Amino acid sequence: MSGYYENDAVSASLLKTVTMQSAAHADYRRKNPVKPTKAMKLGTAAHAAILDDFDSLIAVEPGFDKRSKKGKEEYERWAVGLNGKTIITPEQAELVAGMQAATEAHPIANELLNKCYATEVEVFFDFDGLACKSKFDAMNGEEGLIVDLKTTQDASPKAFARQSANLLYHLQMAFYERASQMAPAMIVIAVENKPPHGVAVYRYGPDVLMQGAVMFSEAIDQWKEYQAEDASSVVQHYGAEIHDMKLPAWAIIQDMKETTI
Repeated sequence: MSGYYENDAVSASLLKTVTMQSAAHADYRRKNPVKPTKAMKLGTAAHAAILDDFDSLIAVEPGFDKRSKKGKEEYERWAVGLNGKTIITPEQAELVAGMQAATEAHPIANELLNKCYATEVEVFFDFDGLACKSKFDAMNGEEGLIVDLKTTQDASPKAFARQSANLLYHLQMAFYERASQMAPAMIVIAVENKPPHGVAVYRYGPDVLMQGAVMFSEAIDQWKEYQAEDASSVVQHYGAEIHDMKLPAWAIIQDMKETTI
């Protein structure tokens, strides 16, 4: 254990929560990590398999009947010796194998990963007076290349662009660019977590990264303000004022006819 996750430095995950909700939410989640879901475990296992670290990080659960006392005891004895490995089911292991095979079969994705001489690269740096940290899935510093792997239900351009915007991948990639202290090619490999495991490769260009940089800089400012003020204040959540409801663009009727309500 390197201590990366125990280090309280600011991460892209924290800044994304600040942006999507509030600094108070980010602080709470940092102090109260969520228990990994099945989907999270599947994503962790796919990362490990594709980045060639499966055996040291992942354990596939044998067929214990955990409905019985004997099965539960057998499972507990088996799990004790795993030293913190992520446990997945045999069915999940099949999905992981499919994602790995699909990624290796994609010529560009495979070439990019083969160029990366380092994986799970931990970087600690300072930004605007704050200690920060990042963890790159894969990189080649000599060629200026950082690759991030994302599992998804739909890797098609339209769907993944929506996912990227909703989950603030552009903020994350801009933060990684700053952490790298160079101007690398920022690449995301998206692989679908269900058969036939479609794979797509996306480059996050300067315009997209600029949007992300603005967002993480604003989140940094909010985080600093939160640390300087009373953390119990309701203002730290969504403000103390009354908010005017504004409909998102997709919910607005464009050709509204005169109606009687």
